[in-house]
Amino acid sequence: MFLHFDYTFFTVIMARYGLINYHIIQGVCVLIPILTYAFKNIKGKVRFLPLLLILLIFAIQIEGTVTTSLVLGLVMFFFCLFSKRINFKWIIAALLIVAFLFQTGLISDMLGYSSNMLADNQDLQQRVLELKDVIDGNEAEGDLGSRVDKYNLTIDAIFDNPIFGNSKSNIGGHAYFLDMLVYYGIWGMLLFVSFIITFYFYCKNSMSISIRPYYTLGFLSFVIFGSFKNMAGIDYWMLTFCILPLLCEVLDSRLNNA
Repeated sequence: MFLHFDYTFFTVIMARYGLINYHIIQGVCVLIPILTYAFKNIKGKVRFLPLLLILLIFAIQIEGTVTTSLVLGLVMFFFCLFSKRINFKWIIAALLIVAFLFQTGLISDMLGYSSNMLADNQDLQQRVLELKDVIDGNEAEGDLGSRVDKYNLTIDAIFDNPIFGNSKSNIGGHAYFLDMLVYYGIWGMLLFVSFIITFYFYCKNSMSISIRPYYTLGFLSFVIFGSFKNMAGIDYWMLTFCILPLLCEVLDSRLNNA
């Protein structure tokens, strides 16, 4: 196989005690930036522990075909790894480069090449080929095609009552923040987002300047993920609003006292 990783230990032992499940495997993408920060800044032999954890996360996601979180995590990992100083100029530049690659068709070519390397993992290969079809402007089939249809239906439902929403709507189900707009409208969404943003700035302002960009990228991963995926359950929220800021505070304290 392209990559064979036996994670029976996680699915049998850890899942039995409620320590890991499918939602956690998806949601850990929010921790990739801060784990990369730890790998870059912690001194000594223990610095490789965050890297091993990142690779373990990617391996489990590949075997579980958790494509959205995997792609998002890989982008954040390489961006954080090769950026000596992260700021909004770097982020804007990266977005422009990605847009250019899409326009020239290079992303589509890279996906086609990658699919050939995934011949032993047919589920993941199919996901990659479906994504390539979407980028090429073709009608995607399978799981991704059904998701695109759901996104279109959700967007149409938003415009039916954009101000106050429709709490009885049964449209949506695969893009959390879009679903929130359908159910509660702009007013409800603004109230909901205000709580999230307030908590984000409260945590960010308590951290040192050096670690803030990595916390921001972790939070941005949460926003991007919720814009394309459903976030049913408390796991995503615990990872973003408890584990992520706690890990940032611990690393901040250790590095400042080193």
